[in-house]
Amino acid sequence: MEEIERKYSEYYNSIENELPRSIIQLFESSLHDAEITSLDVQSEDVISITLDCRSSFYDANEIKLTFLGVKEVLIPEGIVGSYWLYNEVYPKYFNEYNEDFEYVKKRGFELHVLLDCFPLAEFTVMAEGFLIEVLKE
Repeated sequence: MEEIERKYSEYYNSIENELPRSIIQLFESSLHDAEITSLDVQSEDVISITLDCRSSFYDANEIKLTFLGVKEVLIPEGIVGSYWLYNEVYPKYFNEYNEDFEYVKKRGFELHVLLDCFPLAEFTVMAEGFLIEVLKE
């Protein structure tokens, strides 16, 4: 397991400058063992997850993660009440047309989170943006 973590850490360092700043903040503090207390699909392209971080290494007690410009998402059954174990993020580029019908490439990310629920499951989201909101210090 240590070898896998080391290799991913090296990879992450090589792609960090391609990621949105807000998603980098997620990796600066560990959410390992944070409990997912709610999931809110606000619209087709906005999803929020609330986490109780008291058992994690995160600096706040409760936070809300909001994914913006969601392109794809995989939400496993039983996500609420499960615990955040490990996460990996990858840069992702989305090709779209703007209002002038010009082809543009938008920068985003692909996040994979291993969850401690029975059985182990993975939450995956591809999105353009990401917000972290502290709900309780």
